[in-house]
Amino acid sequence: MKGKLIFILLAAAIFESTIVPFPLTLLVISVYALNFGGNAAIWAFAGGLFLDYFSFRSLGLTSLFFLCICWVVERYQKKLHIGSVAYFIIFFAVLSAIYGFLFYKYITVIAIVQSIILGSILLATVSTMARNSSESKKRIKV
Repeated sequence: MKGKLIFILLAAAIFESTIVPFPLTLLVISVYALNFGGNAAIWAFAGGLFLDYFSFRSLGLTSLFFLCICWVVERYQKKLHIGSVAYFIIFFAVLSAIYGFLFYKYITVIAIVQSIILGSILLATVSTMARNSSESKKRIKV
């Protein structure tokens, strides 16, 4: 899992910094924090460093933003439970708008809509994979 996550974060940072200014690394970090909670801060910091390095920003600036996101997710974990879709739509829209304003100096509606759609797809995929892996571990232990 760790190797896959490093590869995904590295690919998302390269994609975001070279091809399209779309908050893909932000979505990967937020989905990971929503699903796995506790150790997401380490990966958020690493993903932020990758993104800062490849986009030639001040090193650590994005990492601090990602760490704040991890803190917000931990703080409101009960409110952002997997069953409520409305909270996720609001969460991804606000994240995308703040990120776009802070790092790209503009907010577009299309980027917010794309973030909501892609974030929902990522969240559903990762949640299903995490649920299936935990069920398979339970079957193996029995």
